[in-house]
Amino acid sequence: HIEPASPLVTVYEGSVLRDNVDLAHSIIDTGAASSVAGGEWTLDYLSRIDDCGLGEYVMRETVDEAFKFGDGAVVHCGEKLSAPAIIAGRPTMLAWRHLPGL
Repeated sequence: HIEPASPLVTVYEGSVLRDNVDLAHSIIDTGAASSVAGGEWTLDYLSRIDDCGLGEYVMRETVDEAFKFGDGAVVHCGEKLSAPAIIAGRPTMLAWRHLPGL
């Protein structure tokens, strides 16, 4: 459990139940090919970035990708984002594919 400076998110390594979602947390899956996040988490995170005065560092890129999850559902993605983050006490850029329907 890593606690960066508020109001950025706390990052966990492991898993969490979907019905116990806390938008101020995320999961690092070191075995995943790409990082993805749903619309609600993305909007909340970007709002926190703006609150910190770091909105100018957010980068958006148009992409055309599809992701297949464990239930067999295919979710299409049209945007990749990069934004400032603090992980293990160090500033970095966090990149993820935005999946608004999740």
